[in-house]
Amino acid sequence: MRFSTVLLSIAVLILLFSSVASAGPGYKKGDRRWKTTSKKTRTSTRKTSTKTTSTKTTSTKTTKTTSTSTKTNGPGGATQSGDVTWYSVCNGCKGYVACGDADDDSSVIVAISKYWWNSAANPNNDAICTVSGQMHIKMTYKGKTIKVPVRDKCCGCKPNDLDFSPAAWKAFGLDFSVGRYHNMTWEFADYIPKYNGNPSGCPQTG
Repeated sequence: MRFSTVLLSIAVLILLFSSVASAGPGYKKGDRRWKTTSKKTRTSTRKTSTKTTSTKTTSTKTTKTTSTSTKTNGPGGATQSGDVTWYSVCNGCKGYVACGDADDDSSVIVAISKYWWNSAANPNNDAICTVSGQMHIKMTYKGKTIKVPVRDKCCGCKPNDLDFSPAAWKAFGLDFSVGRYHNMTWEFADYIPKYNGNPSGCPQTG
């Protein structure tokens, strides 16, 4: 009898041990700790974008053009075309002209426009007056070509005009009663003065 009791006790203990072992140590079904959650690791692959910068190079081709031209001073250069007139230098007396000469109506001289003079302070010092051998204009009228020295300044003349002394006017055979001839062609014979587009002051004589 005692032996049976011992066996029964052993069997009960075995059953209890089996029950506890199947339940796990201190865990109950339904407990949150019962569920093992495996954390999913998300792998993110970052796309690397490479920006290519294109630099546009503009090549400028420079073509050097050499222009060959004849340099002239003033309108038309050496050859001019304009009006010609005459004026009294000093009738029966001696008058000082722009170049400082004491001339009269018997002097064969010509006055050219103020636009060719560059020494406003004292025209006596202008290259027109000081050039070696004097400066001349050359004009042809009715087959007669004459060189006349430039010794005076004409304040009322356009750049292409000439104003002759009575003696020079007569030498060409021009008519005193006409007084003005248009479109007369003439040229600087031995020196081309520098054209002055902005002359300051105009004393006719110096």
